[in-house]
Amino acid sequence: MKKIMVTFFFGSLNILVSASALSKGSPPPTVPFVELGRYLGTWHEIARLPMFAQKGCFSTTANYSLRDDGDIRVENRCMKMKGDVAKESQATGRAWIVDEKTNSRLKVRFVWWLPYIADGDYWVLKLDKNYQISLVGTPDHKYLWLLAREPNLPKAVFEEWISYAKSLGYDTDQLIIEESTKAVL
Repeated sequence: MKKIMVTFFFGSLNILVSASALSKGSPPPTVPFVELGRYLGTWHEIARLPMFAQKGCFSTTANYSLRDDGDIRVENRCMKMKGDVAKESQATGRAWIVDEKTNSRLKVRFVWWLPYIADGDYWVLKLDKNYQISLVGTPDHKYLWLLAREPNLPKAVFEEWISYAKSLGYDTDQLIIEESTKAVL
């Protein structure tokens, strides 16, 4: 049976690695295994190192579901201001597993007419045992997303996960934090 995993908008079991052994040039480790059925569903974006398509986004969510062909349907939504009015923006894409041994490395494509060129990496870097929090990034350390099943995280939990991302070489000083999370930090 083809194993399936999820992806997140544009573009998250913790492997024990010494932070000093990692450099920004080294790809980060991914989680040992992702149970796909548990990962599907809706995730709220807590913080991000965004891709260009996320400019101006807030209240961002991603919903992952299985497609008939075994790949994953990715439906991302966010709000963007259009003048004085907030309007919903939506992008639908497809994700597929590139590491079937762990299900933790995927590719995602939102632009169908640009195969390979427009494929983004989606690596699950950290995932809590209850599948309530996920840290997703790209191997080049350019993009990062902290996701949760709820729209915000307690301050201590947020800081723990961001500290881990920093230890992997991500520039967490540049994170964009969702307003719902800022309110509890």
